[in-house]
Amino acid sequence: MTPYAVRVSNGCKSYCAREPILKNMFMQVEHGKIYGLLGESGCGKTTLLKCIMGQMALDSGHISVLERDACRSREELLTSIGHMPQEVALYPLRIREIFEYFGKLQGLSNFEIRVRIRGLSNVLNLEDGNRSVKTLSGGQLRRVSLAVALLNRPRLLILDEPTTGIDPLLRLGIWDYIGGLVVTLGTTVIVTTHYAEEARKCDKIGIMRRGRLICEDNPYDLLEAYGTPILEIVLKSLATMDEEKKLQSIDNRILAKISRHKYPLVGLESDKCSPLSFRLKEQDENGASTENIFPEKDKTPKKSKIVEEFEKVRILTKRNYLLHMRTPEVLATFLLLPVIQVIAIFYIFGRDPVGMRLAVCNGEGNCLGGMNAMNYSLLGNNGNLWGCAFLNELENGAGKFSLKYYRSGTSALAAVQSGESIGAVEIPANFTVSTIHRFAFDRFTPEIDLRQSTIKVRMDMTNTINTNFVINMIQLSYMRFLQGIVNETRIEINPKLLISPFTFNRKLDPHEFTFQEYILPANVILTTFFLSMSAGIFLSTEKEQGTLARSLAAGVKMRQVYISYFISETSMTILQIGAIFAVQFALVGYGVRGNLGTCFVMALLSSVVTMSLDCDGGGAIVTAEVICLLPKRSQIVTNNSTTTTKIYRSRAMLAASIFSRLRETIVTIIFFILICGIPSGSFWPLEAVNAHFRWMFYYLNPISLPMVAMRRVFNNGWGLGHLVVRVAFLTPIAWLVLISCGYFVVGRIQRVK
Repeated sequence: MTPYAVRVSNGCKSYCAREPILKNMFMQVEHGKIYGLLGESGCGKTTLLKCIMGQMALDSGHISVLERDACRSREELLTSIGHMPQEVALYPLRIREIFEYFGKLQGLSNFEIRVRIRGLSNVLNLEDGNRSVKTLSGGQLRRVSLAVALLNRPRLLILDEPTTGIDPLLRLGIWDYIGGLVVTLGTTVIVTTHYAEEARKCDKIGIMRRGRLICEDNPYDLLEAYGTPILEIVLKSLATMDEEKKLQSIDNRILAKISRHKYPLVGLESDKCSPLSFRLKEQDENGASTENIFPEKDKTPKKSKIVEEFEKVRILTKRNYLLHMRTPEVLATFLLLPVIQVIAIFYIFGRDPVGMRLAVCNGEGNCLGGMNAMNYSLLGNNGNLWGCAFLNELENGAGKFSLKYYRSGTSALAAVQSGESIGAVEIPANFTVSTIHRFAFDRFTPEIDLRQSTIKVRMDMTNTINTNFVINMIQLSYMRFLQGIVNETRIEINPKLLISPFTFNRKLDPHEFTFQEYILPANVILTTFFLSMSAGIFLSTEKEQGTLARSLAAGVKMRQVYISYFISETSMTILQIGAIFAVQFALVGYGVRGNLGTCFVMALLSSVVTMSLDCDGGGAIVTAEVICLLPKRSQIVTNNSTTTTKIYRSRAMLAASIFSRLRETIVTIIFFILICGIPSGSFWPLEAVNAHFRWMFYYLNPISLPMVAMRRVFNNGWGLGHLVVRVAFLTPIAWLVLISCGYFVVGRIQRVK
């Protein structure tokens, strides 16, 4: 048995063809010892730890952990390694639920988890298991995080700055507990720290600088060698000596950028790395044979691997549901928002505006505020002036707006210009007589009668919707006014001549569709499309909080994360679609003439496209399984560290995978909302778009054609027998294929870099 729990030989690692993070790294950690890793920020400590845990592969060199290869035996080593990241990296769940989650990932039974929680609670003085981590202080969170790392009783414990930001008393308690683990259980501990006084507690310290280990020795031996009781002075002296040696060895030349595919062969004193090789060296740096260091992996039956895969997906999916339950305000928002959306559309969109004011100047008679005191003797309309009759019909017949009378047309127009009224109506002084002459003389009517029988209407055109509505109401009121005049007087005109000569939809569909019935079907697609983008926010939050990296360290694969998000968010989408249909049918009374299942599947497919664009797109996993036949590598960036994990044939995430920050993902979501939602034809027909650009909005927008088809199914009862509906089903599928190909290309580009 080798005396070393961890050995790093000639390790090199770089990102995107930049200067290497690790340069010819050599490191040896003995069994049952505390190894302290010191170095300034950015020197490669966290990257080295992730390589030791098998989350990242070296570009060259090799790492043995507990006598196994760190990458090839990663899954076997999971139960033997405990990891406490620099961030707290705990989900906003109850303490007991967090232990159950990580314990299940590491293959522990419910009984084992309970026993170990009880033991760790006594030792680390943990809070009650039913308490939420959101209510814990910083020190309590650190203790829970350490307990999670110790849950599987690891042989190798890796702590990344475990005492950062906590009080000295708690720091002392953590170190006492770590020392007890080494003495009682023989645990090997690797700890990174910025505190020199903590390094004194280690059996050996390794000092890293610019990706290299410049010194590795017992801290007290170093103090004795340099003749000082202060470790900081030793560290400063070592850094100065390393800088001088570097300047002499490279003659002040600038370091070349080193490709991850080829490293020049240089000596161990250089900052550069040796040639890339994925074969194990026959001998290590001490001349020992490495032939049989790493035993062959046990071949696990395929069936058990499938069972393990499903089990981890089940654990992750349960975690997603628990996160929803522990944030009831978010859950309520996502369930109530579709309901509120439907009610708002029904009671706001497409309804006639009311309460508007029209400025009126009645030039004839003293009726209804008219100016003249002239007394006309007329036929019909009970002897009233016809201008008065028209105004009465306009105010009482339409019932949508009120009239305010002015003594002159100028003052009425001023009211429109000041914004007090939406329009001004001016009736000429001889309107009644001139209108009678207009009927009597027909085409021989004098010009003066034509002019004085014309009502002047001036509108505020800045509010197009209200203005068009008022103009339509004025025209309808005038037609009703004329029909009433003809019926009451002896004018020999057939009243039917005043009716429009068109009849609409009498045989095709006598139902008068409203604007709500134009928007509500599209709202089903639009709402599910937007709300499905929440998965991207959830995943980006995991990245920023470090919980995703911790789950990956516990043995989770990214494809399992994708599938779990797909399952949980799809079930949420199903509830949202069901809520939309229930409100539309029950409260609003708007039913579907076609097949309800067709509408349901169409909305679900559109939401899957959103998850693919923005985040979890688990639906694209199925497509990607066909497209991406080769294993690819994706990098998950968390704060200032990078976790690389192999993702086999799972190109399901775009925005949340490309972007590492929550802010970037939210900006991407807003971009998709604006670029897809507004020009989708949800509120205004795409036929209004210029013919040269119309195809862009129809075929490049993933929700435009589904909206068109949804209206047809709802309002016309169409099914798959119509081409429009079939194309609407093919559109999201085509987008899934396109997104999968895009993810494939992004992965290739990242690998080349």
